[in-house]
Amino acid sequence: EKDLEIAKGAYAPTLNGFFQYGARYSDATQPLPDGKGGVFTPGFIDQLWIFDGISYGAQLNVPIFNGWSTRNSVQRSRINLEKSKLQFEQDKLDLETTVNQRYVDVTTFAKAYYAAEKTLEARRLAYDYAKERFDVGLMNSFIFSQAQSRVDNAEADVIRTKYDYIFRLKILEFYFGIPISLD
Repeated sequence: EKDLEIAKGAYAPTLNGFFQYGARYSDATQPLPDGKGGVFTPGFIDQLWIFDGISYGAQLNVPIFNGWSTRNSVQRSRINLEKSKLQFEQDKLDLETTVNQRYVDVTTFAKAYYAAEKTLEARRLAYDYAKERFDVGLMNSFIFSQAQSRVDNAEADVIRTKYDYIFRLKILEFYFGIPISLD
């Protein structure tokens, strides 16, 4: 919006002023003012006073047509303003989409964490049954070690899904402006 106002400012006339002082030195000889044909060369300091000059003035510029450049500049600024507004709206939509996706991520990882806990409960129960069967000799050690391995994997899945869920939750909180804390 400020760029548009600046571009519109080019429609206003401008007034410029200037002031200049100058002096010069010349090696050329000068005729004597008495008219007898003699010549003389004034000294350096004298010439600075003799050949000094002052110029000053003002200049008024009124942009009537100026090749339509002002009008075109204003039109470009209007177009850029509209592009900026559209980009802002697109950014808002992108942010909304991102926040919605993060919410879906949180709910998905919460369900995955809940499922991992249920799987761990089932694996522990299966391990307890396998241990009873192993203790009475109805199961060999290989199958019993597989039951123990399944419990270990289920515990690792619970830990992994828990921290994935917490991480996604912290990302969502960040998007809502809640400061990140490790509580």
